[in-house]
Amino acid sequence: MLAIAPSRLIPVLIALLLSLGCATPTEDPIVSARDVARGTVSPPYYRIEGPGGATLLVMGTIHVGPAEGWKFSPAIRRGLTEADSFILEIDVREATDAEISTFLAARVVLPTSVTIDDVVSPETAKLLTENDALLGQLGMPAEARLRLKPWFIAVGLMEAASGRSGYSGNRSAESAILAMLDGRPLAALESLDAQLALLDSLSPVHQDLMLRDTLSRLDAMVEGIEALVIAWGLNDQPTLAQIALQGLKELPELEGFYEILLGERNRNWARQLSEILEDPERAGETIFVGVGALHLVGADSLISILEAGGYRAESLDENAAPAS
Repeated sequence: MLAIAPSRLIPVLIALLLSLGCATPTEDPIVSARDVARGTVSPPYYRIEGPGGATLLVMGTIHVGPAEGWKFSPAIRRGLTEADSFILEIDVREATDAEISTFLAARVVLPTSVTIDDVVSPETAKLLTENDALLGQLGMPAEARLRLKPWFIAVGLMEAASGRSGYSGNRSAESAILAMLDGRPLAALESLDAQLALLDSLSPVHQDLMLRDTLSRLDAMVEGIEALVIAWGLNDQPTLAQIALQGLKELPELEGFYEILLGERNRNWARQLSEILEDPERAGETIFVGVGALHLVGADSLISILEAGGYRAESLDENAAPAS
């Protein structure tokens, strides 16, 4: 079985669920990813107010970071300091390594006498064979991936790309938020087990497409992560919206996959946040919410859903590029 330590797996799973892959690198970016990482970042950031409940400060996060960590804009730093409590997609502190290993053991291995070639399309199997040498270099040799489910192989490949890019899940935007809790309450929109279950519940067709899309972009993954960093740090929402649907042009069948990982989850989170915005017992509270930045862009974004529900969302970054 592929050796991915549980402590490393958590940020990898988050990155997969919330970034869904890598951006198409631009040929000549105006700034480099390292320039963005060294400076002050201004990702998507909104104030959302309800009629009688709490005020939400909603920031789009990225699930990797440079060794020195992220330096947020003054507006975000103020929000982090002034917040009464916090909400993240998951609380990475909720499970021990042993518990995560138990979760994985029940989900990532194919049934007895079934191999990866039995559950993927001929196109995906061909890509696995064609990229065998590179997959071995990335820590995914044939014998290790033989009986792993397609979604988990894709996770491992994305983790390898993250490591090669020089960014770490341990320095993610969520890590910076956790470092500033200072004893204040933290709630989660989902559990780690629920996120694992979500991936494992993907249909065989969607798992195959997910792996095929990952394999088709192996050579460009590092550059793609850098493109994502630039778009996130500069609050380039049109580019983020394009990244959110990366792969659809080449594989239109991925639309159902994105609906599961983005659309359905956005609607579920909007319901949870609406209850907080409407709760009179939480009037006067300020809650800092961190969710993957790709959930905050596009027509079916979390922000759009809340606005359609009658809530006012104010962008707190006056330098943001307008959403498409």
